[in-house]
Amino acid sequence: MTPQARIPIPRTIAGIDPCNLLTPADLALVGGPVGPPHPDNPIAGSCAHLLGSGPENTAAAGFYEPFEKAANRQPRGVQVDVEGHSAWLYCELVSGYQTCTAATAIHQDHSMLTMLSMQGASAADTSDQLFQLTRAALGKLPAV
Repeated sequence: MTPQARIPIPRTIAGIDPCNLLTPADLALVGGPVGPPHPDNPIAGSCAHLLGSGPENTAAAGFYEPFEKAANRQPRGVQVDVEGHSAWLYCELVSGYQTCTAATAIHQDHSMLTMLSMQGASAADTSDQLFQLTRAALGKLPAV
């Protein structure tokens, strides 16, 4: 069953650089950025930032497919709420890195993707930190 997206304030992505969705101040929570951002990483339309909290720890944000498609792609995820918007949260431990992603419903045609991958972290801690990063990124998107 496909979850229904709640989008209390539709957001536009026109003219928004995904590399500006997470600022150094936002990323301070998870160790701060190290080096330049990496556009179109891990997927096209997103931007990854390596973090000072550990080797290969990474945060990313960008734009993705509609919420419903993202949710169907990750059937083991759960629907959560971010500032009234539906978000699909999925966490997985991969090679010692707890990686959580959230696809937040911002418009019927696309979602905002946020990701956090932390070595040796728990799913609870990583998802809590991801929630804070997602709120920060959402706040940078203007209403339609």
